[in-house]
Amino acid sequence: MATNVIMPQLGLTMEEGTIGKWIKQVGDIVKKGDVIVEITTDKLSTEIESEVDGTLLKIIAQEGEDIPVKGLIAIIGEEGEQIDTQLLKEAPTSEEKEVDNTPKIEEKIQQEMPVSNSGRIKVSPLAKKTAAKIGVDLSTVKGSGPNGRIVQKDVLAAESKSSTESKVVKEEIKQVQAVSADTIIPLTNMRKVIGKRMAQSKQTAPHVTITTEVNVDKTVELRNKLNAKNTDVKFSYTDILVKMTATALRSYPIINSSITDDSIIIHDKVNIGVAVALDDGLIVPVVRDADRKGLKIITKETKDIISKARTNTLSKDEMSDATFTISNLGGYDIDGFTPVINLPESCILGVGRIVRKPIVNENDEIVPASMMVLSMSFDHRVVDGATAAEFLKKLKGYLEDPDNMYV
Repeated sequence: MATNVIMPQLGLTMEEGTIGKWIKQVGDIVKKGDVIVEITTDKLSTEIESEVDGTLLKIIAQEGEDIPVKGLIAIIGEEGEQIDTQLLKEAPTSEEKEVDNTPKIEEKIQQEMPVSNSGRIKVSPLAKKTAAKIGVDLSTVKGSGPNGRIVQKDVLAAESKSSTESKVVKEEIKQVQAVSADTIIPLTNMRKVIGKRMAQSKQTAPHVTITTEVNVDKTVELRNKLNAKNTDVKFSYTDILVKMTATALRSYPIINSSITDDSIIIHDKVNIGVAVALDDGLIVPVVRDADRKGLKIITKETKDIISKARTNTLSKDEMSDATFTISNLGGYDIDGFTPVINLPESCILGVGRIVRKPIVNENDEIVPASMMVLSMSFDHRVVDGATAAEFLKKLKGYLEDPDNMYV
Protein backbone atom coordinates (compact mmCIF):
# COMPACT_ATOMS: atom_id res chain seq x y z
CA MET A 1 0.00 0.00 0.00
CA ALA A 2 1.35 3.41 -0.98
CA THR A 3 2.45 5.77 1.81
CA ASN A 4 2.54 9.56 1.74
CA VAL A 5 5.75 11.40 2.58
CA ILE A 6 4.73 14.74 4.03
CA MET A 7 6.53 17.91 5.07
CA PRO A 8 7.19 17.51 8.82
CA GLN A 9 6.75 20.28 11.37
CA LEU A 10 10.17 20.73 12.93
CA GLY A 11 9.21 23.50 15.31
CA LEU A 12 6.16 25.29 16.69
CA THR A 13 6.73 28.30 14.42
CA MET A 14 7.49 26.35 11.25
CA GLU A 15 4.88 26.90 8.55
CA GLU A 16 6.68 25.60 5.46
CA GLY A 17 9.90 23.99 4.31
CA THR A 18 11.92 24.15 1.10
CA ILE A 19 12.94 21.04 -0.80
CA GLY A 20 16.71 21.21 -0.85
CA LYS A 21 17.92 18.04 -2.58
CA TRP A 22 16.39 14.70 -3.40
CA ILE A 23 18.73 11.93 -2.26
CA LYS A 24 16.52 9.20 -3.72
CA GLN A 25 14.96 9.35 -7.17
CA VAL A 26 11.78 7.88 -8.62
CA GLY A 27 12.19 4.12 -8.96
CA ASP A 28 14.84 3.85 -6.22
CA ILE A 29 14.37 1.19 -3.55
CA VAL A 30 14.26 2.66 -0.05
CA LYS A 31 14.38 1.05 3.35
CA LYS A 32 13.01 2.35 6.61
CA GLY A 33 15.52 4.87 7.97
CA ASP A 34 17.04 5.72 4.57
CA VAL A 35 17.47 9.44 3.91
CA ILE A 36 15.30 10.32 0.94
CA VAL A 37 15.38 14.12 0.83
CA GLU A 38 16.96 17.18 2.43
CA ILE A 39 14.71 20.07 3.41
CA THR A 40 15.54 23.53 4.66
CA THR A 41 13.52 25.81 6.89
CA ASP A 42 14.09 29.31 8.18
CA LYS A 43 16.42 27.86 10.79
CA LEU A 44 18.12 24.67 9.66
CA SER A 45 18.60 21.92 7.11
CA THR A 46 17.19 18.49 7.93
CA GLU A 47 17.37 15.06 6.35
CA ILE A 48 14.02 13.30 6.03
CA GLU A 49 14.13 9.52 6.48
CA SER A 50 11.72 7.00 5.07
CA GLU A 51 9.32 5.54 7.60
CA VAL A 52 8.63 2.45 5.47
CA ASP A 53 10.30 -0.01 3.12
CA GLY A 54 9.40 0.26 -0.54
CA THR A 55 10.05 2.08 -3.80
CA LEU A 56 9.93 5.82 -4.38
CA LEU A 57 6.95 5.88 -6.75
CA LYS A 58 6.49 9.62 -7.26
CA ILE A 59 8.15 12.91 -6.34
CA ILE A 60 5.49 15.56 -5.85
CA ALA A 61 7.62 18.54 -4.72
CA GLN A 62 10.61 19.59 -6.78
CA GLU A 63 13.92 20.95 -5.52
CA GLY A 64 13.63 24.59 -4.50
CA GLU A 65 9.87 24.38 -4.01
CA ASP A 66 8.27 25.69 -0.80
CA ILE A 67 5.85 23.19 0.75
CA PRO A 68 3.54 23.90 3.72
CA VAL A 69 3.73 21.75 6.84
CA LYS A 70 1.91 18.42 6.23
CA GLY A 71 2.03 19.09 2.49
CA LEU A 72 2.62 16.04 0.29
CA ILE A 73 6.15 15.79 -1.11
CA ALA A 74 6.44 12.18 -2.32
CA ILE A 75 4.83 8.74 -2.36
CA ILE A 76 6.46 5.43 -1.44
CA GLY A 77 4.93 2.04 -2.22
CA GLU A 78 5.54 -1.31 -3.86
CA GLU A 79 7.32 -1.41 -7.20
CA GLY A 80 4.83 -1.13 -10.06
CA GLU A 81 2.00 -0.18 -7.74
CA GLN A 82 -0.63 2.11 -9.20
CA ILE A 83 -0.93 5.30 -7.20
CA ASP A 84 -4.41 5.97 -5.94
CA THR A 85 -5.29 9.51 -6.95
CA GLN A 86 -6.96 9.86 -3.56
CA LEU A 87 -3.52 9.81 -1.95
CA LEU A 88 -2.69 13.01 -3.78
CA LYS A 89 -5.70 14.68 -2.19
CA GLU A 90 -5.13 13.65 1.39
CA ALA A 91 -2.39 16.18 2.13
CA PRO A 92 -2.16 19.79 0.89
CA THR A 93 0.61 20.79 -1.50
CA SER A 94 2.06 24.21 -2.21
CA GLU A 95 -0.50 24.64 -4.99
CA GLU A 96 -3.47 23.96 -2.71
CA LYS A 97 -3.56 27.36 -1.12
CA GLU A 98 -6.78 28.72 -2.57
CA VAL A 99 -9.71 28.17 -0.26
CA ASP A 100 -13.26 29.40 -0.18
CA ASN A 101 -13.13 32.46 2.04
CA THR A 102 -16.68 33.53 1.35
CA PRO A 103 -18.00 32.85 4.89
CA LYS A 104 -15.07 34.77 6.40
CA ILE A 105 -15.55 37.67 4.01
CA GLU A 106 -19.26 37.75 4.74
CA GLU A 107 -18.56 37.70 8.46
CA LYS A 108 -16.02 40.51 8.07
CA ILE A 109 -18.47 42.61 6.08
CA GLN A 110 -21.13 42.07 8.74
CA GLN A 111 -18.71 43.15 11.47
CA GLU A 112 -16.94 46.04 9.73
CA MET A 113 -19.44 47.71 7.35
CA PRO A 114 -20.41 51.22 8.44
CA VAL A 115 -24.03 51.85 9.34
CA SER A 116 -26.40 54.44 7.93
CA ASN A 117 -28.80 56.60 9.92
CA SER A 118 -31.15 53.66 10.11
CA GLY A 119 -28.47 51.49 11.63
CA ARG A 120 -27.65 49.43 8.55
CA ILE A 121 -25.91 49.90 5.23
CA LYS A 122 -28.21 50.25 2.25
CA VAL A 123 -27.38 47.34 -0.06
CA SER A 124 -29.41 44.92 -2.13
CA PRO A 125 -29.18 41.22 -1.23
CA LEU A 126 -27.63 40.42 -4.63
CA ALA A 127 -25.05 43.17 -4.26
CA LYS A 128 -24.19 41.97 -0.78
CA LYS A 129 -23.73 38.40 -1.99
CA THR A 130 -21.62 39.53 -4.95
CA ALA A 131 -19.40 41.68 -2.73
CA ALA A 132 -18.79 38.75 -0.40
CA LYS A 133 -17.90 36.49 -3.32
CA ILE A 134 -15.38 38.79 -5.01
CA GLY A 135 -14.03 40.44 -1.85
CA VAL A 136 -15.26 44.03 -2.27
CA ASP A 137 -15.52 46.15 0.88
CA LEU A 138 -19.02 47.65 0.80
CA SER A 139 -17.95 50.55 3.00
CA THR A 140 -15.90 51.87 0.05
CA VAL A 141 -18.70 51.53 -2.53
CA LYS A 142 -20.93 54.45 -3.52
CA GLY A 143 -24.50 53.38 -4.26
CA SER A 144 -26.35 54.46 -7.41
CA GLY A 145 -29.71 52.95 -6.53
CA PRO A 146 -32.70 54.64 -4.91
CA ASN A 147 -31.69 56.69 -1.84
CA GLY A 148 -28.04 55.77 -2.41
CA ARG A 149 -28.66 52.03 -2.17
CA ILE A 150 -25.78 49.84 -3.36
CA VAL A 151 -26.75 47.56 -6.21
CA GLN A 152 -24.83 44.82 -7.99
CA LYS A 153 -23.46 47.04 -10.77
CA ASP A 154 -21.90 49.31 -8.10
CA VAL A 155 -20.07 46.35 -6.60
CA LEU A 156 -18.86 45.14 -10.00
CA ALA A 157 -17.71 48.65 -10.92
CA ALA A 158 -15.76 48.93 -7.66
CA GLU A 159 -14.11 45.56 -8.27
CA SER A 160 -13.23 46.56 -11.85
CA LYS A 161 -11.72 49.85 -10.68
CA SER A 162 -9.65 48.07 -8.02
CA SER A 163 -8.44 45.55 -10.58
CA THR A 164 -7.48 48.30 -13.03
CA GLU A 165 -5.60 50.24 -10.37
CA SER A 166 -3.75 47.08 -9.35
CA LYS A 167 -2.72 46.45 -12.96
CA VAL A 168 -1.50 50.04 -13.31
CA VAL A 169 0.57 49.77 -10.13
CA LYS A 170 2.08 46.48 -11.26
CA GLU A 171 2.93 47.95 -14.65
CA GLU A 172 4.53 50.98 -13.00
CA ILE A 173 6.59 48.69 -10.80
CA LYS A 174 7.76 46.75 -13.85
CA GLN A 175 8.72 49.97 -15.60
CA VAL A 176 10.63 51.25 -12.59
CA GLN A 177 12.46 47.96 -12.26
CA ALA A 178 13.30 47.92 -15.96
CA VAL A 179 14.55 51.50 -15.96
CA SER A 180 16.51 51.42 -12.71
CA ALA A 181 17.91 47.92 -13.20
CA ASP A 182 17.62 47.27 -9.47
CA THR A 183 18.78 43.93 -8.17
CA ILE A 184 15.83 41.80 -7.06
CA ILE A 185 16.58 39.20 -4.39
CA PRO A 186 13.79 36.72 -3.63
CA LEU A 187 12.98 36.43 0.06
CA THR A 188 14.34 33.26 1.61
CA ASN A 189 12.33 31.25 4.11
CA MET A 190 14.54 32.65 6.86
CA ARG A 191 13.91 36.27 5.88
CA LYS A 192 10.17 35.65 5.53
CA VAL A 193 9.92 34.15 9.00
CA ILE A 194 12.20 36.78 10.55
CA GLY A 195 10.05 39.52 9.06
CA LYS A 196 6.85 37.90 10.23
CA ARG A 197 8.13 37.25 13.75
CA MET A 198 9.65 40.72 14.19
CA ALA A 199 6.43 42.38 13.03
CA GLN A 200 4.41 40.10 15.29
CA SER A 201 6.67 40.92 18.24
CA LYS A 202 6.39 44.68 17.79
CA GLN A 203 2.63 44.53 17.22
CA THR A 204 1.91 42.12 20.07
CA ALA A 205 4.30 43.02 22.88
CA PRO A 206 4.48 46.60 24.21
CA HIS A 207 8.25 47.04 24.12
CA VAL A 208 10.05 49.14 26.69
CA THR A 209 13.85 49.41 26.59
CA ILE A 210 16.06 50.49 29.46
CA THR A 211 19.83 51.03 29.31
CA THR A 212 22.71 51.28 31.70
CA GLU A 213 26.45 51.80 31.37
CA VAL A 214 28.70 49.38 33.20
CA ASN A 215 32.33 49.51 34.31
CA VAL A 216 33.58 46.07 33.26
CA ASP A 217 37.21 46.42 34.34
CA LYS A 218 36.92 43.43 36.69
CA THR A 219 35.12 41.31 34.10
CA VAL A 220 37.88 42.08 31.59
CA GLU A 221 40.40 41.08 34.26
CA LEU A 222 38.47 37.86 34.97
CA ARG A 223 38.36 36.90 31.29
CA ASN A 224 42.08 37.53 30.84
CA LYS A 225 42.84 35.45 33.92
CA LEU A 226 40.64 32.56 32.79
CA ASN A 227 42.14 32.50 29.30
CA ALA A 228 45.65 32.53 30.75
CA LYS A 229 44.91 29.51 32.94
CA ASN A 230 42.92 27.47 30.43
CA THR A 231 44.62 26.56 27.18
CA ASP A 232 41.91 24.12 26.04
CA VAL A 233 39.14 26.71 25.78
CA LYS A 234 38.92 30.43 25.11
CA PHE A 235 36.35 32.35 27.11
CA SER A 236 34.39 35.16 25.44
CA TYR A 237 32.42 38.00 26.98
CA THR A 238 29.25 36.40 25.63
CA ASP A 239 30.05 33.21 27.56
CA ILE A 240 30.50 35.18 30.76
CA LEU A 241 27.30 37.15 30.13
CA VAL A 242 25.35 33.91 29.59
CA LYS A 243 26.46 32.65 33.00
CA MET A 244 25.89 35.96 34.78
CA THR A 245 22.47 36.50 33.16
CA ALA A 246 21.34 32.97 34.02
CA THR A 247 22.41 33.48 37.63
CA ALA A 248 20.58 36.82 37.87
CA LEU A 249 17.40 35.30 36.39
CA ARG A 250 17.14 32.99 39.39
CA SER A 251 16.58 36.07 41.56
CA TYR A 252 13.97 37.53 39.19
CA PRO A 253 11.87 34.64 37.85
CA ILE A 254 9.30 36.96 36.24
CA ILE A 255 12.00 38.02 33.76
CA ASN A 256 12.36 34.35 32.81
CA SER A 257 8.75 34.02 31.70
CA SER A 258 6.31 33.93 28.77
CA ILE A 259 2.74 35.12 28.37
CA THR A 260 -0.28 33.37 26.87
CA ASP A 261 -3.77 34.73 26.25
CA ASP A 262 -4.83 34.19 29.85
CA SER A 263 -1.73 33.39 31.91
CA ILE A 264 1.95 34.04 32.57
CA ILE A 265 4.29 31.05 32.50
CA ILE A 266 7.28 31.40 34.82
CA HIS A 267 9.79 28.87 33.52
CA ASP A 268 11.57 26.53 35.88
CA LYS A 269 14.48 26.11 33.47
CA VAL A 270 16.80 28.94 32.50
CA ASN A 271 17.59 28.47 28.82
CA ILE A 272 19.59 31.29 27.29
CA GLY A 273 19.26 32.00 23.57
CA VAL A 274 22.37 33.45 21.91
CA ALA A 275 21.61 35.50 18.78
CA VAL A 276 23.95 34.60 15.91
CA ALA A 277 24.19 36.67 12.72
CA LEU A 278 24.25 34.73 9.44
CA ASP A 279 24.70 35.98 5.90
CA ASP A 280 20.97 36.03 5.21
CA GLY A 281 19.46 36.44 8.64
CA LEU A 282 19.58 35.77 12.35
CA ILE A 283 19.31 32.55 14.32
CA VAL A 284 19.07 31.93 18.07
CA PRO A 285 20.58 28.64 19.31
CA VAL A 286 20.03 27.82 22.98
CA VAL A 287 22.24 27.04 25.99
CA ARG A 288 19.98 24.93 28.20
CA ASP A 289 20.04 25.05 32.02
CA ALA A 290 22.68 27.77 31.90
CA ASP A 291 22.18 28.60 35.58
CA ARG A 292 23.17 25.03 36.57
CA LYS A 293 26.32 24.80 34.44
CA GLY A 294 29.85 25.96 35.03
CA LEU A 295 31.40 28.65 32.85
CA LYS A 296 33.71 26.21 31.10
CA ILE A 297 30.82 23.97 29.99
CA ILE A 298 28.82 27.02 28.89
CA THR A 299 31.78 28.22 26.83
CA LYS A 300 32.17 24.88 25.07
CA GLU A 301 28.44 24.58 24.40
CA THR A 302 28.15 28.16 23.17
CA LYS A 303 31.00 27.74 20.71
CA ASP A 304 29.52 24.45 19.52
CA ILE A 305 26.03 25.81 18.83
CA ILE A 306 27.38 28.99 17.21
CA SER A 307 29.53 26.85 14.91
CA LYS A 308 26.53 24.68 14.04
CA ALA A 309 24.40 27.76 13.44
CA ARG A 310 26.88 29.07 10.88
CA THR A 311 27.06 25.70 9.12
CA ASN A 312 23.29 25.18 9.26
CA THR A 313 23.57 21.93 11.21
CA LEU A 314 21.65 22.76 14.39
CA SER A 315 19.18 20.20 15.67
CA LYS A 316 15.63 21.08 16.66
CA ASP A 317 16.46 20.78 20.39
CA GLU A 318 19.39 23.18 20.00
CA MET A 319 17.07 25.86 18.67
CA SER A 320 13.98 25.60 20.85
CA ASP A 321 12.70 26.49 24.33
CA ALA A 322 14.81 29.59 24.99
CA THR A 323 13.46 31.59 27.94
CA PHE A 324 15.71 34.68 27.58
CA THR A 325 17.87 35.92 24.71
CA ILE A 326 21.21 37.76 24.56
CA SER A 327 22.17 39.72 21.45
CA ASN A 328 25.79 40.92 21.50
CA LEU A 329 26.71 43.48 18.83
CA GLY A 330 29.91 44.55 20.53
CA GLY A 331 31.96 42.90 17.80
CA TYR A 332 30.40 45.31 15.28
CA ASP A 333 31.51 48.44 17.22
CA ILE A 334 27.95 49.16 18.35
CA ASP A 335 27.58 51.03 21.64
CA GLY A 336 23.88 50.50 22.29
CA PHE A 337 20.71 49.50 20.46
CA THR A 338 17.06 48.56 20.95
CA PRO A 339 16.70 44.76 20.66
CA VAL A 340 13.36 43.24 19.61
CA ILE A 341 11.88 40.64 21.95
CA ASN A 342 12.05 37.07 20.68
CA LEU A 343 8.49 35.95 21.39
CA PRO A 344 7.19 34.16 23.39
CA GLU A 345 9.99 35.30 25.72
CA SER A 346 9.32 38.44 27.71
CA CYS A 347 12.81 40.00 27.69
CA ILE A 348 15.95 40.33 25.58
CA LEU A 349 19.36 41.77 26.49
CA GLY A 350 21.34 43.88 24.03
CA VAL A 351 25.11 44.09 24.61
CA GLY A 352 27.34 46.82 23.19
CA ARG A 353 31.09 47.05 22.72
CA ILE A 354 33.64 47.66 25.47
CA VAL A 355 35.19 51.14 25.20
CA ARG A 356 38.02 52.63 27.20
CA LYS A 357 36.95 56.07 28.40
CA PRO A 358 37.52 58.46 31.32
CA ILE A 359 35.11 58.23 34.26
CA VAL A 360 34.87 59.84 37.67
CA ASN A 361 35.46 57.29 40.43
CA GLU A 362 34.17 57.28 44.00
CA ASN A 363 37.02 59.59 45.02
CA ASP A 364 36.03 62.18 42.39
CA GLU A 365 39.12 61.29 40.39
CA ILE A 366 39.12 61.07 36.60
CA VAL A 367 40.43 57.63 35.68
CA PRO A 368 40.30 55.38 32.57
CA ALA A 369 37.82 52.51 32.62
CA SER A 370 36.40 49.80 30.34
CA MET A 371 32.75 50.70 29.81
CA MET A 372 29.93 48.68 28.26
CA VAL A 373 26.30 49.64 27.49
CA LEU A 374 23.55 47.12 28.29
CA SER A 375 20.08 47.57 26.76
CA MET A 376 17.17 45.41 27.86
CA SER A 377 13.82 45.35 26.08
CA PHE A 378 10.93 43.87 28.04
CA ASP A 379 7.27 43.08 27.45
CA HIS A 380 5.40 45.54 29.65
CA ARG A 381 2.39 43.20 29.81
CA VAL A 382 4.54 40.87 31.90
CA VAL A 383 7.36 42.88 33.45
CA ASP A 384 7.12 46.21 35.27
CA GLY A 385 9.76 48.88 34.79
CA ALA A 386 11.00 48.70 38.38
CA THR A 387 11.50 44.93 38.21
CA ALA A 388 13.35 45.21 34.90
CA ALA A 389 15.55 47.92 36.38
CA GLU A 390 16.34 45.82 39.45
CA PHE A 391 17.30 42.86 37.27
CA LEU A 392 19.57 44.98 35.09
CA LYS A 393 21.13 46.50 38.20
CA LYS A 394 21.91 43.04 39.58
CA LEU A 395 23.50 42.00 36.27
CA LYS A 396 25.47 45.24 36.29
CA GLY A 397 26.70 44.38 39.79
CA TYR A 398 27.97 41.00 38.55
CA LEU A 399 29.86 42.61 35.68
CA GLU A 400 31.36 45.29 37.91
CA ASP A 401 32.44 42.68 40.44
CA PRO A 402 32.03 39.00 39.46
CA ASP A 403 32.43 37.96 43.09
CA ASN A 404 28.91 39.30 43.67
CA MET A 405 27.55 36.17 41.97
CA TYR A 406 28.57 34.13 44.98
CA VAL A 407 27.16 36.46 47.64
